[in-house]
Amino acid sequence: MRFTNPRAFILLSLLCLPPTMSTDARGQQPASVSPPLYSRTRQLRDGFLNQTILFFIRDINGRPLYGATVMVNDLYAETTDRAGTVRIAISNASFPLQVEVSAPGYHTVRTYQDDTHNIAEVKLEPLASEPVRPERTVAIGELSRDTQVSAARFQHEAVKALEKGDNSRAQELLSKALQLSPSSATAYNNLGVALLRQGKPGKALICFEKAVDLAPYDASPSGNLGLLRWHQGRYDECYALLDRAVSVGFTSSAARNYLAILALQKGRYEQALQQLSSLKPEQCAGRDLYLYLCLRGLGSDQEASKAFQRYLSQNPVQLNDYDLGLPRDSAPR
Repeated sequence: MRFTNPRAFILLSLLCLPPTMSTDARGQQPASVSPPLYSRTRQLRDGFLNQTILFFIRDINGRPLYGATVMVNDLYAETTDRAGTVRIAISNASFPLQVEVSAPGYHTVRTYQDDTHNIAEVKLEPLASEPVRPERTVAIGELSRDTQVSAARFQHEAVKALEKGDNSRAQELLSKALQLSPSSATAYNNLGVALLRQGKPGKALICFEKAVDLAPYDASPSGNLGLLRWHQGRYDECYALLDRAVSVGFTSSAARNYLAILALQKGRYEQALQQLSSLKPEQCAGRDLYLYLCLRGLGSDQEASKAFQRYLSQNPVQLNDYDLGLPRDSAPR
């Protein structure tokens, strides 16, 4: 997702947005609510509404989810049938209703249902699958003490070369290390860094992919590959990699920036807020604007307003007569 709209258009659009109620304060994945398929009848009594709501629960590909649990206002709970549907009768309820949908293997969705629809479709996103580590063998020679000592020496010298900016020398040393120890994720990761610094992103990408395959829970390989996935426009993979990398200690400000934007896109406002709060304004262009969207999604309207005012103070927008929709001779004086 690229935020490339002109600034004035973004700001004017945000000012015109109605209050959102797509998620709860925990910032879970927003639900997709369908328009009504038929006219409903309702019975209003003493300011409270009685009605039956039909829920369609699907995965992100539109397949029905059997056995999903739908809970309304922490009082009414039913499970879906094989068609992924469930009807819940609501009595004496004030709107909007709090709806929570959960299913094994999927992210829980918390959303709201207003009184204008009595049919809702909710789509659940699957949990990120654990990285699969294929079975592999290590040559006996690689396990010998002399081989390990020599490979470690090459890697140590390569790190010094990287620190000095001698990337071609680092590439040479790491290639020698990998000849001795081809199962070293660290060597592949550092070789990727050396290649990337020399303007060889394609070859660097192969090294980072190999490093992640060898050590999927190491922070640097996952983080570096995630950063490249961002620039490739492969945002789902980027999110999964950066989410894992940051959680195990990857400290790149660019990674936190990209992770915040992708989490915001997915409606995971708490995660986005956590990452944005760890960044300084100069580390994330438009940080306060993103904070405004996060806080508004979490229902913190007062804090959201403060963030928006900070953004405006740091990024003044010059609006001409045409931006305001006024002819030049009728502009206010």
